[in-house]
Amino acid sequence: MKTLPLLLHAGILSLAIGITVTVVLISVRRRSAPGATSLIVFALALIAWVVSDFLYSTGVPPIGKFWLSVTYLGATVAPTAVLTFSVEYTERGYCLTRRILALLAIGPVLTQALFWTDSSHGLFFAGRGIHTIDAAFQESLWFRINAIYSYSLVLIAVILILQVFSHRLGTYRLQSGAILTGGLIPILAALIAQTGLVPNLDLTLVAYTLTGVAFTGSLVWYHLLDLVPIPREIAVEGMKDGWMVLDTKNRILDLNPAAEAVIGLPRRELYGQPADKILSDWPNLRKRFEDNVTVLDEVGSVWLRDEWRYLNLRAHSLTDRNGRLIGHIVIWRDITERRKAEEARQRARDEMFVLLRAIYGAASRAQDVDDFLAAAIYQIVYTFQSQACVIFLHEKGLTESDADRLLLAAHHGLSAEALNNMSSINVSSIPKENNVIAWVLEHHEPLLIKDIHTNPSVPETMKQMGHLSLLIIPMVIDGQILGMIGLTRKKKLAYRTEEIARLTVLAEEIATFVHSDRRRQLATILAERQRLVRDLHDAVTQKLYGLVTLTEAAQAGSKAGSSDMPINVLARIGEHARQALKEMRLFLYELQPVDLEHQGLVAILHQRLAAVEGRADIKARLLADKNISLSLDKEVELYHIAQEALNNVLRHAHAKSVTLRLKQKAETVTLEIVDNGCGFDTQQEVKGGLGLRHMQERASRIGGKFRITSKTGKGTKITVTIRRNG
Repeated sequence: MKTLPLLLHAGILSLAIGITVTVVLISVRRRSAPGATSLIVFALALIAWVVSDFLYSTGVPPIGKFWLSVTYLGATVAPTAVLTFSVEYTERGYCLTRRILALLAIGPVLTQALFWTDSSHGLFFAGRGIHTIDAAFQESLWFRINAIYSYSLVLIAVILILQVFSHRLGTYRLQSGAILTGGLIPILAALIAQTGLVPNLDLTLVAYTLTGVAFTGSLVWYHLLDLVPIPREIAVEGMKDGWMVLDTKNRILDLNPAAEAVIGLPRRELYGQPADKILSDWPNLRKRFEDNVTVLDEVGSVWLRDEWRYLNLRAHSLTDRNGRLIGHIVIWRDITERRKAEEARQRARDEMFVLLRAIYGAASRAQDVDDFLAAAIYQIVYTFQSQACVIFLHEKGLTESDADRLLLAAHHGLSAEALNNMSSINVSSIPKENNVIAWVLEHHEPLLIKDIHTNPSVPETMKQMGHLSLLIIPMVIDGQILGMIGLTRKKKLAYRTEEIARLTVLAEEIATFVHSDRRRQLATILAERQRLVRDLHDAVTQKLYGLVTLTEAAQAGSKAGSSDMPINVLARIGEHARQALKEMRLFLYELQPVDLEHQGLVAILHQRLAAVEGRADIKARLLADKNISLSLDKEVELYHIAQEALNNVLRHAHAKSVTLRLKQKAETVTLEIVDNGCGFDTQQEVKGGLGLRHMQERASRIGGKFRITSKTGKGTKITVTIRRNG
C-alpha cells in the first residue's frame, strides 16, 4: 500500500504539533480533572506516531528499525488513551484500577517485544501508515488480532460517550458531541478502508489526527476539563440529606445511605415497603399523599445516634412529561446543628442585649470616660468569666517629637507589679516582630493566644501571669484604633469564636462612646475658645480701642497748643484702662480648669472672687453655711449661674461691692448674689439680657426657682432656690 503524499504528511505533522501543544498546556493546568492525564498520553502518542512516520517516510537516519518502532508505539498507545479518557469522562474513573491499566498496557508492550525480537522487524505489527507493509504483513495473525483489539477499544469508548451524549444538555452536550465525533472518525476510516473507496491509501494516521482535532476543539471552545460534571451516583449517594423515591402506591423504590440512617433500616429491607408503615412518625406526610398536596415542608424530631435530631422533611410530587403523577420524592435534611446554632445565637443575643444595656446604662450615668470604662470593665469580666481585664486608650503625641502611647484607662485583676509595668506603653518602642500588641495595631483584628506562658510573641511582663489564654480586641472606629481590650482566662477555657465575635461588637460600642466623648470635649473646648475670643473682642478690645481713641484725642489737643488737659478725659482714660484690666483678669481666670467634683462649689467660688473681683477694686464676700450637700450636677449649674451673675456685675453694674450667700435649710439650698451697682429696670431689655436668660434656663434644668430684683441706682439681687434632693 502507498503511504500518504508528502504534502499531506507535512500538513498532518503541523496539525499534530498544534494539537499536542494545546492539549498538553491546557491539560497540565487542569491535571486534577478526570481525563486530563489520558488526554496528555493521547497527544504524546499522536505526536510520536506522526513525527516517526514522517521521518521514516522521508528517509531521515536512522532509517527503518528505530522510527518504525516509535511509530508502532504511538499507534498502539493512542486507542488505549482514547478508551481510558472516555472511561474517566463518563464518570467511571473508579474502574481504572492498577490491574486494569496493566492489562491495557499489554498490547503496546507485546507489540514492541515482537518488533525487536522478530527477524523480519515488523511483519507481526498491526499498525498502519508504513510504506513497506507487504502482503506477508497484511496476512499476519498478530496484525489481525491487534487491529480487532484496537478498534474494539475505540468502539467501547464511542458507546460510553454516546450514553453521556444522550442525556446531557447545554455545554455538556457540546463537549460530549465533539468527543463522540472524534471517537467515530477512526471507525469510519476503517469502514472506508474495508469498502475500498480509497485504494492504496492508509487513513488511520489521518483519522487519529482528526480525533485529536475534535478533542482539542472540545478543550478550547466547550471548556472540556474546566466544566466537569459530578457523577450522579456520588451526588446522590454522598448526600448528607436523606433521599427516598416512592411510586404512585407510595411504596419505596429507592433511597440513599442518609435515608437509611434516618429510618434505621438497611435499604434491602425497605425496597417495596409502604411509606405509611415506615414513616409512621410523620402523620402529615401520609395526609399529604392522600390529599395530593404538591409540596410539604415540615420539621420534626427523631431519636437518632443516642440523641434527638431535628429533621426538616420535604415531599414533592413526581410527574412525567405529560403531567401524569408517577410517584413522590421525600427529602430529609438534618437541621440539628443549625437548630443548636440558632439556639446558641439566640442565647448569645440575649446575653449581648443584657450586656449592652448595662454598658449603655453605665454610659448614661458616667461623668467621664474613666467612670464609664471602670463600669464597663466590670461587666466584661463578669460576663466573660475572665481572670483579668485591661482597657488601653491610644493617645497620639501632640508634636512630632512626642511618641504615641497606650495609656491604661481601666483594669481589673492586675497585680501591683503588672499595673506598674503596663500603666503606659510607648508605641514606638514596641518591637515590630513577634509582639502581640504590634500585631493588633497593624492588622486591626482580634488576636487569641492560647497560652501566653509559652508564646514567644507575648512580652515577658505578661508571661509572669502564668499559663493563661490571652485575647486582645482592638477598639476600632472609622479605620482608626482608639485603644484595645485585653482579657485573660485559664488556658483550658480559651475564648470561643462566638465570644470573640461578641467582644468585638462590644469593643466597637466602647470605641464609639470614647470617640463621641472626645468629639464632645473637643466641641466644648472649641465653643469655649470661641466664646473667649468673642468676649475679648466685645469687652477688652473695645475698652482698649476706646482707651487708644481718648489718648490720641489728648495728644492731638496737646499738639494744637492746649495747655490744660480736661479732667474728664483723664478720668475716662483711667476708667477704660481699669475696665480693660478687669476683663483681662476675668479672661485669664476662665482659661483655668475648674474641678468642682474634687474641690466643691464653695472653694471654687472663693477662688473666683479672689482672682477676679478681689483684684478689680470690688469688695467681694462669700457667706456660706457649713456642710452644704448637693449633687455634682446641681453644683455645676449653680456655679455657672454665679459666674454669669458676677460677670454682669463686673462688666455692667459699676458696683463697689458684691456679696454671695449660700444658705442651706432642711430641704433647700439658696444662692444669692447681691451688688450695690447701678441696677436696671427689669421691665426693659438691658445689656446682659442673654446672660439672664441663660441663668433662668440653668435654674429650670435642676428644678430651681429663679428670681431677680433690681432698681435703677439701687443695685441688683439674684436669688436661686433649689431642692437638696430630687
